[in-house]
Amino acid sequence: MDAVERLISYLKVDTRSVPDQEKIPSSEKQFNLARILEKELKELGVSDVRLDEHCYVYGRILSNLSGEAKEKTLLSALFPTWILLLPQVEKMYSLVL
Repeated sequence: MDAVERLISYLKVDTRSVPDQEKIPSSEKQFNLARILEKELKELGVSDVRLDEHCYVYGRILSNLSGEAKEKTLLSALFPTWILLLPQVEKMYSLVL
């Protein structure tokens, strides 16, 4: 799956929030995308991947550089949508004569 296809698959996930809720996240739907990201990060070999009760996805990527930067921590904060998105990609072509 290329980057565009991956982004479109994320946008198609229903993450609509529930208005006037005190809890975070406001709906269980918001965990749908988080679980997809958690699974994909594990498949990519990211270490210490976890999803917490507030729908944050964490993971660690070890550096391949020498020096002080030994690892990087990932944090994915997922922001809910108020509408369900149905994205489309239109390819632009140019003709060179």
